[in-house]
Amino acid sequence: MAAKPYGRLKTLATLAAAIVIVSACNSATSTPGASVAGTPATNATVAPSTGVAHNPVTISVGVLRPGVDQKTVDALNTQIAEFQVKYPWITVTPQEYNWTAPTFAAQRLAGTLPDVYTVPFTEGKGLIEQNAIVNIDSLFRALGYADKLNQNVLTNGERVNADGTKTIFGVPYAAYGMSLTYNRSLFTAAGLDPNKPPTTWDEIRTAAKAIADKTKMAGYAQMATHATGG
Repeated sequence: MAAKPYGRLKTLATLAAAIVIVSACNSATSTPGASVAGTPATNATVAPSTGVAHNPVTISVGVLRPGVDQKTVDALNTQIAEFQVKYPWITVTPQEYNWTAPTFAAQRLAGTLPDVYTVPFTEGKGLIEQNAIVNIDSLFRALGYADKLNQNVLTNGERVNADGTKTIFGVPYAAYGMSLTYNRSLFTAAGLDPNKPPTTWDEIRTAAKAIADKTKMAGYAQMATHATGG
């Protein structure tokens, strides 16, 4: 769901991801200078691979970070052109989009979100409960690889139905593991056993205080927004 995933540290080892979703709202806003060359389809178009006629569709896709350079736009347009060769009835309009907590809700309520966009790992369930995104279960399962995805990640784009079945609303496209690491040298210098690292938050607090008190080094540090390149 975000152009770049943002994780939240909740346990000693957790999982973060980004999920692609389709909005239940429509947007007509496009990125200046980022549109694909060519004339949008206006009549029913026959799919090259199946011979089935399709009515023309135009979708906006939030795929460009604000301020991207022209090379990025050109590369995207090349991909879109290749896509439209295979699906000539679909006109893709790229749109600038960058998920942030303060702006997302306002964009959603104003109806200015693109048709397809990404959100962080933590947002999927809430959007599903609010009926803010589209049920893509049958379309996604028809691709044949829904059951090959990591179910611990896919669950954040799913709704569990009353009968125990699951319906897919969002597709994870990026996931990574997060963990706490520790400095064995600092553990030793603080009189702690480096072969027995903490396994609970209480033990982490105790170890962090011991390190800070005895070595005058930071006993605990966490990633910052701009300090890690992330």
